[in-house]
Amino acid sequence: MGEELDTLNNKELQHLEQQLESSLKNIRSRKTDLMLNSISELQNKEKMLKEQKKNMEEIIAKAKAKALAQNAAWEQQNRAPYNSSPHHVMISDSIATPTSRNCQTRYNAEETTQAELRLGKGLLPSWMLSG
Repeated sequence: MGEELDTLNNKELQHLEQQLESSLKNIRSRKTDLMLNSISELQNKEKMLKEQKKNMEEIIAKAKAKALAQNAAWEQQNRAPYNSSPHHVMISDSIATPTSRNCQTRYNAEETTQAELRLGKGLLPSWMLSG
């Protein structure tokens, strides 16, 4: 490749050098433009992804708030019957058996499966009362 340069005079070599420099300048300019375009596209993509993330975080926050509200409502709904009308049988501490005539009872007939017997400080499930 360099053998052909021997036949060129000084002026032709300078012209060739200028052409090479001009070509390198064009290549570097094109490379810079491509890199700047790529950076711009990536910045736009970053901005878009940040907006999507923000929107998704808002959606998740709303969903969490809704779930917490539903859970609180559900818990309040499920607690309300227990607070307003107990689902257990109360027997005074002095009574030893559930068949005693002196037992004081409070009973909710709708919830027979969840009835409980209080003997002193202990609780007995309803299945232990039958029989």
